[in-house]
Amino acid sequence: MEDRLRVELAGLAERFLAYFILDLMVIMTLANVGAAVWHLGAASLGDITLLKYVFLVLGIACVYSIVGNSLGQTVGKTIVGIKAVKEVDGSRPGLGWGTVRTLGYGVSAVASCLGFCFAAWDDKYQGWHDTLARTIVVRSTCQEWVAGTFEAEGTFRRESECSDCGSRLKYHGRVCPNCGPRSFAT
Repeated sequence: MEDRLRVELAGLAERFLAYFILDLMVIMTLANVGAAVWHLGAASLGDITLLKYVFLVLGIACVYSIVGNSLGQTVGKTIVGIKAVKEVDGSRPGLGWGTVRTLGYGVSAVASCLGFCFAAWDDKYQGWHDTLARTIVVRSTCQEWVAGTFEAEGTFRRESECSDCGSRLKYHGRVCPNCGPRSFAT
């Protein structure tokens, strides 16, 4: 038995709005609050140099991005109504892939932001950070996800029975009780 769930990929405008406008506002707000708290503990305002402030902003941005990417949604993505999910099974990226996705932001930015622009030419709107972390960004209206494969035309295939023996799959469609773990091609 094979079912198909329709997924809607998030557009470039939604992704831009979520990250560059809303998430950067959150990061800068957190950085300013952090600087104010830091200033309260400092002997004078001169103790907070520009370099320290830049490192504070970068540190907050990294933590914010890792947590948001691990959960699949940052504050900006939640407001816009999009989320990052694993391309293979539609689940949250988790801490490992969230960290890879965040490091991918750095790779994309260092290369003159070419990694972000690459999403405009990709059929699944994947930037380099998405490709590295094996994620796609979809509209949050798709709430029911189970294991399967994402196909380029925007269809998410789920399998509930083993194609070899016909047994019902367990663990979100990953394991056949008779044949063992299954792998899914991307």
